[in-house]
Formats: sequence, C-alpha cells, structure tokens
Amino acid sequence: MYIMDSRGKTIHNTEFFERIGIMEYEESVMIYGAVSANVKTIAMGRYADMEEGKLALSELFGALSGGQQYFVMPDSVLHFQEREIHDARVKRKGGS
Repeated sequence: MYIMDSRGKTIHNTEFFERIGIMEYEESVMIYGAVSANVKTIAMGRYADMEEGKLALSELFGALSGGQQYFVMPDSVLHFQEREIHDARVKRKGGS
C-alpha cells in the first residue's frame, strides 16, 4: 500500500515498514513509520492532539486491513489554526 503524508509532499510504501505507530510530543502528536529498530522513524502525519491522531491512525488501519492500494493521510486542524506573530514590530505602535 502507498501512503501520501498529511502535507502531500511524500509517498511511503508500507511494504518496507516494520511498524506504524503514534508518538506524543508537547505541542502535537505524530504518526510514524519505522523500517527497523535501528533506523530513524519516518513522519507520515502530524496532529493537534491524541484524539485527532488516534482517529487518523484508525483510518489508516482500516485502509491497511481492507486491502486498499493507496491512502492519503487526513489533514490536521494544526495546519488550519491561526498563528500569532510574536515579533517586536507588531508590539510597537508608532514613535521611536
């Protein structure tokens, strides 16, 4: 099965993955694929929280167990959130 990552930049072949899992970070959750224990993990999707990550992982599992030929990782709300610019130029309002 071929999987396109959530950003639409990379296609992964799952025949080479030993495992696919979910990893939690402070600011997000990542779904990864690992070729072996000694090789660095490959990110397939980044999600805002564990609930969103588990939903995406269950969709992927359904596609894998259903025998689909390809799967596109679902988008995350992380990509659509507004980001505040923390910059000194934004805080200053006129004058020197």
